[in-house]
Amino acid sequence: MGLLRGLSGGTLESGGPAEPVPCSKGCTCLHDDDSGELNVYCSMCNLTQVPSDVPPSTRSLWLDGNLFTTLPADSFKDLSELDFLNLQNGRLSTVDTQAFRGLRLLAHLHLERNELRSLPPSVFQNVPNLASLSLHKNQLLRIEDRLFAGLSSLWLLNLGWNQLVVLPEMGFQDLHGLRELVLAGNRLVYIQPQLFQGLAELKELDLTANSLKVIKANVFLTLPKLQKLYLAQNQIVTIAPRAFVGMKFLRWLDLTNNRLTALHDETFLGLSSLHVLRLSNNSIGGLRLRTFRDLQYLEELRLSHNKIRVLGERIFEGLGHLEMLELDHNSVHEHVSWLDISDNRIEALQNGTFGLLPRLRYLNLNNNALSSLPAEFPDSLDQLLLLGNHWRCDCTAKPLRNFIFAKPQVVPRQVGVLPEGEEPRTLVNIYNNITCRSPPGVAGMDLRDVHSKHFHDC
Repeated sequence: MGLLRGLSGGTLESGGPAEPVPCSKGCTCLHDDDSGELNVYCSMCNLTQVPSDVPPSTRSLWLDGNLFTTLPADSFKDLSELDFLNLQNGRLSTVDTQAFRGLRLLAHLHLERNELRSLPPSVFQNVPNLASLSLHKNQLLRIEDRLFAGLSSLWLLNLGWNQLVVLPEMGFQDLHGLRELVLAGNRLVYIQPQLFQGLAELKELDLTANSLKVIKANVFLTLPKLQKLYLAQNQIVTIAPRAFVGMKFLRWLDLTNNRLTALHDETFLGLSSLHVLRLSNNSIGGLRLRTFRDLQYLEELRLSHNKIRVLGERIFEGLGHLEMLELDHNSVHEHVSWLDISDNRIEALQNGTFGLLPRLRYLNLNNNALSSLPAEFPDSLDQLLLLGNHWRCDCTAKPLRNFIFAKPQVVPRQVGVLPEGEEPRTLVNIYNNITCRSPPGVAGMDLRDVHSKHFHDC
């Protein structure tokens, strides 16, 4: 926004004095230097009604934080140029059906943080060019069937943090241009099969903190372009197999803080573009071999605070782009002895990670992006594979170096493996190099070959 010029007195414009424009009593009228648009600020002026003397050329009107409780018909009848209207943080409880008559150019309407419990079904028909509508943090109990009829230009609709228990099945059908829909913080217990019909352009859907218990198959089938789906802090016990089929552009799925106890082989089927999957704070007891098989571009997988007891072989196979795997606060440490998380992009393991795995015997960390490891290693470890990482051979590497020299059989320079798919299966030796990436003086050397003097001051 450019510099603003006050209109309470004359200003210089095109070399001469500007004609003063009268402003509403108690308000501030400012012109934007770049656009020339008139902005009128009547925020927190203790107004008990909408002022009737707002200049007709006003483009933005700020009426937030005032005291009026109703918007009668024709509250803005002379403001046909209005583009932005802010009515948030007030005491509004009643809006007349014709309150916005004449505002056909209005693009942005803020009604959040008021005391609205309901809205007339045709109240927005006078603002057909709305692009964003904010109704969050009111007390809305229901949405009328045709409340949003005709709002095909709307790209943002925020209905979060109200008291909605159910939504009209076809309530959003006219919102063909909608990009973001916020329904968080309500009391929704059920998603109707046709609820999202017509929202073919939707990119982001927020259903956080509702009371959803089941996610049925195909409920999101009409959202082919959705990229982010937030389902955290519900009461979800079951996700039907194939529930997310058709969502080939989904990049972010948050299911944190629910009541999931199991995941099916086909729970995440079709989510080939998913980058972030958050499943923390559930009651998941185990992971199936094929649960994550379609998620080849997954970068972040959070499974902390569950009840996972066993990590079977190849659970994370195919997750070639994984950078963060979070498994803390499970029961894995009681059972797991074999863990292969090779060929990912894991950059770090948190301190205490190995303390959670006291029975670990085999750990394959090959071909990640690790530069260091936690200082303590399980006594149970029989084999540790570390090839193809980005080791930083400074003082942080000394505990690893000490471990290697104390137990060279655990971290040998060469390891015999049985390659898959070959008959007869013959043992093949592969290298287990720990090649230093830094500092420059030892770059390219194996950590085992770095002289002890290098660590003298550690």
